[in-house]
Amino acid sequence: MPRSFLLTALMAGAFVCALLHGPFPVISKAWADPPMGAADTSPNPYVIAPNRQDEAGRQRLFERMEEIKFRRLNQALPLSPEQSQRLLEPLRRLDQDQWSLYHERSAVMKQLQGVMSDPNRPKGRAQELVNRIEQLDDRATKLHQDEYALIKGVLSPEEQASYLLFRQRFNQEVREKIREARLHRQEQMRDRGTERTQP
Repeated sequence: MPRSFLLTALMAGAFVCALLHGPFPVISKAWADPPMGAADTSPNPYVIAPNRQDEAGRQRLFERMEEIKFRRLNQALPLSPEQSQRLLEPLRRLDQDQWSLYHERSAVMKQLQGVMSDPNRPKGRAQELVNRIEQLDDRATKLHQDEYALIKGVLSPEEQASYLLFRQRFNQEVREKIREARLHRQEQMRDRGTERTQP
């Protein structure tokens, strides 16, 4: 499977990690939650949260985003009680596993960056980290395959298509929120720099 596909596999259920590891503040509350497709006229909801390395804070944000995701999924794809029972909880577990995997991969990549910037790096350490990243990518592929197997076992072909389209729209919205958060952070930094340079 092409390695370019693996990032998509990681991001499918681990979108929150991008919010937590980017060069911008963590969002301490999720955005307003209008029905899918409705215009969002709410003000910018971004607030700088406490230390972005706070694991409990990350988990709370993840859970809030999951709540929004599955509420919207129920709007986009009405499920029978039997389908909901067979699908939703396994999807949540897959999302959690993908989130944890992305978090671990990000940490290993940071280690690799540090090792490669050290001219006195221990022999074999870089290869050890590369091997670990490869293992994590293989796990990401397996999780993505598990997701497809799950929806194929519960949903009709038309419902599978609706689910994939929903996931694409939702992840696109998350990417847009990430972009807004980055711009918000850049504006804050510019404002602070202007204040410091003023007499």
